[in-house]
Amino acid sequence: MCAYPVLIAIGALFAYKYTAKNTKLTVENVNSTYDYIIIGAGSARCVLAARLSEDPNNRVLLLEAGGEETDNANISIPAAALSVWNTLSDWIYSATQQRNSGFAQIGDENRHYWPRGKGIGGSNNLNIMQYVRGSRYDYDEWEDQGCDGWGYDDVLPYFLKSEDIRIDDLKNSRFHNSGGSLAVIKDTVFFLFGIVLLMEERSWIGFGGSQVNVREGARGSTAAQFLRPSMGRSNLHVVVNAHVTTVVIDNKVATGVAFIKDNRKQIVSAVVVDLPVGQNMENHIYSFIPATMNTSEGLTGPKVESLSSIGQYLIFGTGPLSTTGLVGTAFIKSSKCKTKYPEIQCHLLATLLIQELAKYSEK
Repeated sequence: MCAYPVLIAIGALFAYKYTAKNTKLTVENVNSTYDYIIIGAGSARCVLAARLSEDPNNRVLLLEAGGEETDNANISIPAAALSVWNTLSDWIYSATQQRNSGFAQIGDENRHYWPRGKGIGGSNNLNIMQYVRGSRYDYDEWEDQGCDGWGYDDVLPYFLKSEDIRIDDLKNSRFHNSGGSLAVIKDTVFFLFGIVLLMEERSWIGFGGSQVNVREGARGSTAAQFLRPSMGRSNLHVVVNAHVTTVVIDNKVATGVAFIKDNRKQIVSAVVVDLPVGQNMENHIYSFIPATMNTSEGLTGPKVESLSSIGQYLIFGTGPLSTTGLVGTAFIKSSKCKTKYPEIQCHLLATLLIQELAKYSEK
């Protein structure tokens, strides 16, 4: 969780080791027409491109305004998550001024710093790798409101299809599955995980150990686990540094997109589908409550930068650098909650994360 200079060198070495098999598979030239054009290689769209291209009859184009995620070596290192914030891999957005939140954020302007990923992988390159599904009541509510096929029993098979659970206690659970693309582990570096109670997965209320997306000591992003293994397909073209500027409208119908790459405007056409993407987007409020641990556990600068930690990480992909610092999760309901599902989510972080985040409040 620390932006220490030594992590850059460590990251470069490990990133090479981890991604050497993934040679440059992005393309410079595009066709004039595709069956599907996906704008932005973010968390979900990396999966979408991979899934759609499984059918060899689909011609898929994925356009990303940023570069390749391998350009920033620290993206692969779980403990270096915050060092990726406020870099070329971040759009560095800020929210509009708020009346009732945002105090002490970004000076006296009451605006929240809002890190959003730029580059293949999107915000999956900036997050702390927490793996959390929505409450089953959320999906059932969507179905009740008219979204047929979006109930919990409908979406669970797709969660199972994607998941590769690496937690022994959960391998026989009907809520989890092994063999999928998305690795899900528990953070085993800290003893604290062992004292957290197992959450009841049917109700999503209670306390439990954190589940995180880390594979072999590296960030388990959807770019690394879904898109990269698919980029060798001839029917999938991934273009970076391609900034989409316009959705092309012909007789009130969207027929393609215009984008700029290498200072040159290009236009590609696609199958027409009406999707109201982005409507009703909401951000969530996050508050930090610091506490002091009476043990020597947790991520600290000296621990992360020690030669033993560096060696352990480079050779085995384990140790402090491989951890997210997340050891516990809780879903709770306040006395004023009127829904079946909890409205408050808590994360237990064994780290100096709060001190790092304070830096962004001053920018």
